[in-house]
Amino acid sequence: MADTEREAFEKAMNDSRFFPRELDFSRTKSPSGRDECENSHLQSNWEGWQARAALASRPAEVGDQIPRESNDALIALARYWKLNGDWMTCKGCRRSLIASRDGEELAHGDGCKYWGQQHPWAQLRKLITRRPAPAGAAQ
Repeated sequence: MADTEREAFEKAMNDSRFFPRELDFSRTKSPSGRDECENSHLQSNWEGWQARAALASRPAEVGDQIPRESNDALIALARYWKLNGDWMTCKGCRRSLIASRDGEELAHGDGCKYWGQQHPWAQLRKLITRRPAPAGAAQ
């Protein structure tokens, strides 16, 4: 499995390089005996790759469930906004705000019945951001 993962990493790194020559993934033993890339930048990328893979493969925890109040707020958000990729579109006037413009107000169309609704990305972020456990809650 590790060799397959290492091959996927090397392929991804070579596919995304900005220069024509392939990257050198020569390895050496570290003082602690680990097999590491000679190039410290590639080693750092490999460690990040492994960390992301570990996070992606971990099973969902009970605490990862969306609380009921967030569920209700998500339904309320969907009343006004439609999410399409990285765009949030007002269901009243059909004007959109791209995620990279988060923090800016949407210029609703004239007479939009949802003109008071602003900052859809901030609303969504508030819903999906992990909140600390209440005091006294089991960890």
